[in-house]
Amino acid sequence: MKRLFASIIAALATAIAAFAYEPAIRDIDIVVKIQHDGAISIHERWDVTAASGTEWYLVRNNLADIRIQNFAVSEDGREFFNEGEWDVDRGLKAKANRCGIVTKYNGAELCWGVGSYGDHVFDVYYDMTNAVKSLQDYDMLHMQFVGTGLSSTPEHVKVSVEIPDVQIDTSNARLWGFGYEGMANFSDGKCVFESTERFQYMSSIISLIRLDKGILEPTSIQDRPFQDALDTALEGAYFGTPDDDEEDDFWATLGAWGILGYIFWRIFKGGKSVSRKQQRAILGVDPKSVSWTRDVPFKGDLLKAEYTLKKLGQSFGDSNYSSALILRLVQKGYMVPRPNGSKMDLLLTTKDTSTLDDVDLMFFTYLKEAARNNVLEESEFSKWASNHTTSLRRWSNKLTSDAMSSMVASRYLDNLHKYTESGQLEARNTLGFKMFLKDFTLMKERTTPEVTLWQDYLAFGALYGIADQVARELKEINPDMYKQVVSAGTVSYDFDSLVRASRRYREIVRDNQYSSTSSSSYGSSSSYGGFGGSSSFGGGGGFSGGGHGGGSR
Repeated sequence: MKRLFASIIAALATAIAAFAYEPAIRDIDIVVKIQHDGAISIHERWDVTAASGTEWYLVRNNLADIRIQNFAVSEDGREFFNEGEWDVDRGLKAKANRCGIVTKYNGAELCWGVGSYGDHVFDVYYDMTNAVKSLQDYDMLHMQFVGTGLSSTPEHVKVSVEIPDVQIDTSNARLWGFGYEGMANFSDGKCVFESTERFQYMSSIISLIRLDKGILEPTSIQDRPFQDALDTALEGAYFGTPDDDEEDDFWATLGAWGILGYIFWRIFKGGKSVSRKQQRAILGVDPKSVSWTRDVPFKGDLLKAEYTLKKLGQSFGDSNYSSALILRLVQKGYMVPRPNGSKMDLLLTTKDTSTLDDVDLMFFTYLKEAARNNVLEESEFSKWASNHTTSLRRWSNKLTSDAMSSMVASRYLDNLHKYTESGQLEARNTLGFKMFLKDFTLMKERTTPEVTLWQDYLAFGALYGIADQVARELKEINPDMYKQVVSAGTVSYDFDSLVRASRRYREIVRDNQYSSTSSSSYGSSSSYGGFGGSSSFGGGGGFSGGGHGGGSR
């Protein structure tokens, strides 16, 4: 009888203690270190409040050839005893300071006793073999690190993935984050996936990382290209972060037919859908408050301006940049226009290219490869492009990565790739300068003394898709200046024909650049081509290592 009474008292005490706490997962911080053979070592720190059940557990399914090893748990520096195979059917005290693994048909559950109700910070360690897959063209880590359906919705989650002694950035990797509202970015040589909103019940963190060959030597091999894995992951994905109040009002007002019309408008307008909230973060002000300016943005740097136009949803891929670049190459004497009937050929000169930026030199090299006897015809470039879609995509990736690096180096972006105050100013100039070019014939000042400034006007006009309009207005304002601007050294040319030719080259780049890629290549509103940005709440299919459930039980 005394023993029964003691058991009843203990049960009541446990119930009263549990009632005194609210279950919570305040923070999950996961650090992943990739080993040379493709295994990963994981350290998870769980800051929680336990208010029910007897244990904490993590679900690790979809393992295939992955094996979990070296599982350990500690709290306040005290290491738990590892029992090996875990017995779920025990009480609170029997599980205290102990851990173990429940083996399932398709994976495992990593378990440990909570010991007592209240606040805890658990440190969890384990290795996963064969986590990185060696594909035909790249190596890949595609892992769900935090599963859906946790016992409480986490307030904040962060996953950092690193390779010891290797800097991971856009020069050798791409990343995508799925399953949560937040960001996926390169930071300090690591891939960082971090929530910006409290988890929902079906939230998770799925990390997809593409690594160039040669960094690792994974032992797990899959005979397929990375694009197959990416296509699967992108099904149902959307990388936007809409301004909920404004967007909901917008779609409710628009209605079904309006939505259909809006979709077609976005397709033919080009560019990606970017919410007003995202534009405010880039511009530093409401987009409606931006006014015209005569200041050439980013000191005339087309690459930085194109990157910003993409982030603002004002650009389609990189095709407008190729059009502007052709005008710049002509202006700088690297090419000379040659009339050829109704078309315009381009004579590629032998001028020293050492002063060209890497991405511009890369494109110029493509033009030289396509040309016969250093004279390039549109048909030749079209044929070359159709046979070199991979090269054009590589150039597109380099364009964005170089632009991002240059923006950070110039302090227009911080290390998290957010616009600084000076970057926001230039972003406003990027939009305001377009307004100026579209309307500057209405301005009071009608003279421009510098040829180089007019050349900037024409090149940026091409970037904005209005080069012909800018040229017409220049010709109207100052015909003599127009003749100087549209000449290559001593050779004058028909600028309208050159603009038409640059547009056709632009279309060739666009059509072939995306001919065999998924929509991610030219992006949703962020995570542009895997370079970082917002995560997607949907998508992420095909991952390893995750599942549904976890937390206290």
